[in-house]
Amino acid sequence: ASPSLPVKTLQEFIPYARARPGQLNYGTSGRGGGAHLTGAMIASTLNIQMQDVPYKGSPPALVDLMGGTLSLHIDQVSSALPLYKAGRVNVLAITGEQRVAAAPDVPTFVESGFPKMVRNSLIGLFAPAGSPADAIKVLNNAVKTALAREDLRSHFGQFGTLLEWTTPEREIALFREDYKEAGALMRAMKIEMR
Repeated sequence: ASPSLPVKTLQEFIPYARARPGQLNYGTSGRGGGAHLTGAMIASTLNIQMQDVPYKGSPPALVDLMGGTLSLHIDQVSSALPLYKAGRVNVLAITGEQRVAAAPDVPTFVESGFPKMVRNSLIGLFAPAGSPADAIKVLNNAVKTALAREDLRSHFGQFGTLLEWTTPEREIALFREDYKEAGALMRAMKIEMR
C-alpha cells in the first residue's frame, strides 16, 4: 500500500476501501497476469471496487506507489520487501498460505479471516517436450539436492521466497491447476484481455 494511504493493516484498509468504491487503484505487471488476477481476487474477496493499472514491470509501479499515484501494488514479496523494510511502502497481507520469514510481522489473508484468498506464484524448471526421461530425472534430482542446501534456502528466504521441491508430475499438475484457476477467475470477474 502507498504510504500516502492512512492505513497500515488489512483491517484498516478494508473499511477505508469500502467507503471509497472505485476511487482506489492497484498496479500490476500487466493485464491478465498473475498480479492482475490476484488483485481482482482480492477486490472480490474483500468486497471492494478498485481499478487495475497495468505496468510494464514492477519497478515503475513501485515508484508510483511510493509517490502516491497508486493506492496499492500487487507484487512478489521479494520486490516489495526492501521498500517495506525501509518504511517506504506498507505491506498489508501475503497471499501465500504461510507467513514468510523475511517479513514475520505481515499476516496472510488466511489468518486475517479470508481462507479462500490464497494465490501462490509458481516457478518451475522446464525442458523441451520429448526430453528423455532419464535426463528429466537427473535434472529433478539436481534441483532436489540444491533446494535441500541450507545456504540456498537461507539466501532465498531473506527475500521472502519459499523453496519447495516436487516431482515433475506434481509440478505439471500444479501448473495445470493454476491455469484452470486463472481461467475461472478471469471468467468470474469478467477480465478481458485488451
